[in-house]
Amino acid sequence: MEEGEYACSRFRKLVDSIVPEFSPRSWEKLATCHADLQRLFNEVIKEMDCTIVCGHRTQAEQDKVYPQYSNAKWPDSPHNQEPSLAVDAMPCPIDWDDIPRVLTFRDVVEDTARSLNIGIRPLIRFRNRMGQIVTDYPHFELA
Repeated sequence: MEEGEYACSRFRKLVDSIVPEFSPRSWEKLATCHADLQRLFNEVIKEMDCTIVCGHRTQAEQDKVYPQYSNAKWPDSPHNQEPSLAVDAMPCPIDWDDIPRVLTFRDVVEDTARSLNIGIRPLIRFRNRMGQIVTDYPHFELA
């Protein structure tokens, strides 16, 4: 093996050993969620880098997202429970327009949930109060 090949193989081993981890902000949001969601996303991040967009929502936070982004008023969203029964998560880096990547992430979450025997409902689709069809791509809730 030549010196350059050795350096490349050592670098490859180093890169392969790096496991993504949540930012302090994501940890804080995930901590507001049900223990099963915490367990699930602590495994998901080992497979695909992601961020926690939202866990528990206060009444003020829920009032901000209703009616455009949520079909639930306070306290009817699973995000309003303590601990939260829903989490919004996106693959990193966040690109709201990269739907194929978001769907790949959804598959990783579903496969991981299945392997952990955690029932989830991903990708909620609803008609908001303004009559628009909304697909809540980052949304995962306990089933």
